Amino acid sequence: MSPAGPGGPISWTLVTWTPILGVLDLWTPVLEGLDPWTPIPWEGMLWTLAVLTYGVGDLATTIVGLRYDELEEGNSGARLLLGDPPSAVRFGLFKAALFGFCYAGYVALGGFEFRVLFPAAISAVGIYAVVNNVRAIVAVR
Repeated sequence: MSPAGPGGPISWTLVTWTPILGVLDLWTPVLEGLDPWTPIPWEGMLWTLAVLTYGVGDLATTIVGLRYDELEEGNSGARLLLGDPPSAVRFGLFKAALFGFCYAGYVALGGFEFRVLFPAAISAVGIYAVVNNVRAIVAVR
């Protein structure tokens, strides 16, 4: 018995492809009835986590942190690009552009399983940023 997904049961198959990096063998879930361009369900959850952590969480905690005189934006590239201190609007537009760029890369890699690294990496950075921002805010309170 296999667990059912939105497109039917999930079966595990060994997939071999030759991407830019060379030959790579992976055990990968294949949802019956779905084409390779359709994201598997947990990819949507990773994108949601990325939006909630990096998009909303980092933006909110950065805005709160910048209200304290003792804190500044920790990313020197963001300070240079967005001004010091960056406004909430510029910071939000920067994040929206970054999400658009990453999503375009994700879509462009439609048939490749490693495209899941886009939302996974954004989620990891978002979690780190939120934890770091909260830690800094608590330290100055």
